Amino acid sequence: MPLAWSRGEKIAAGLIFALALTLRLLHLRENALHDPFFELPTADARLYHQWAIEIARGDWMGEGVFLLAPLYAYFLGLVYAIFGSEIQTAMIANSMLGALSCVLVVAVGRRLFDRRVAVIASALVAVDSTSISRHARDGEPGGSARPARWCSPRCGPTSLLLRRDGLG
Repeated sequence: MPLAWSRGEKIAAGLIFALALTLRLLHLRENALHDPFFELPTADARLYHQWAIEIARGDWMGEGVFLLAPLYAYFLGLVYAIFGSEIQTAMIANSMLGALSCVLVVAVGRRLFDRRVAVIASALVAVDSTSISRHARDGEPGGSARPARWCSPRCGPTSLLLRRDGLG
């Protein structure tokens, strides 16, 4: 049976999300102000950016085989269709996903350990400098290719598997 989230856990997860997002957005702002290469995407980032622009314009099938993993391009294409196709839009979206990773750490941590460990682990991910910087420079459209790639893609499926096996 899944563990119900207590009011305190919901508040803690919300505060951790807010802290994580704030730190990531402040880091983005500082990079924008002081990094002369801030708006120059890396090779993968450029490919994802162009691909997402095409998807946002309605060309969701493309031509040929996928050079890179397509899910991120489609996610980014959706973001671009709603908010505009600027590099900064992708960086903000990636920062939001990075902050969401912290909430996923709570979800997985509470199933594997206990609520206290889950909140502490999530807070540590929220303030971890490597995690923060991945979503600023490497987390540009495709920079590390997938935002929060070391956490989000693993936490979500892990959480579902634990629930399926009755451990959540």
